[in-house]
Amino acid sequence: LGMSQDREQIVNVIEGTNPDLLILDSLGGSHTRGENKVEDIRPIMEFLAYLSRDYQIAVAVVHHLNKDRKDESPEVSLGRIRGSTAITGYCRSIFAVERFLDNIKLRVIKSNLSLIGEPIIAKPLLDSNKNFTGFDFEPYTAPPEKKNKKQQCSEWILQVLSESKKGNVPL
Repeated sequence: LGMSQDREQIVNVIEGTNPDLLILDSLGGSHTRGENKVEDIRPIMEFLAYLSRDYQIAVAVVHHLNKDRKDESPEVSLGRIRGSTAITGYCRSIFAVERFLDNIKLRVIKSNLSLIGEPIIAKPLLDSNKNFTGFDFEPYTAPPEKKNKKQQCSEWILQVLSESKKGNVPL
């Protein structure tokens, strides 16, 4: 996407086929420029925005996250998206696709078009031969919080004190 002849080829394909959707997989593999400097990524994001506007098509871009750190939440946020903030700035909506047990968790983390709803789980459906046939969707329910020994001990002490106050447990 950084070269004019490649952009022309994309425009020619769009004009010849009139698609409703253009999927770019992946942003990092679509150009030879860097992703961290706004001056490197802005022309690419502007080109994709122009395609969407000028040809009235949806443009979906697959992009990857920074590696998660031990001290941060595993939950995907805008801050975890790799590269310049210009990437997220040009996007109207951003969907996080995360592994959740043996399923896929889908969550909107940015939307300029509507309110952000609750995450959903997409469970892959397999036929008797273990071939993928589609997805079953259901609301996401967060797993119970894992408590460390200190938290478990504190809760136990509070429970014992609370029950003793009610006269249920002698101290």
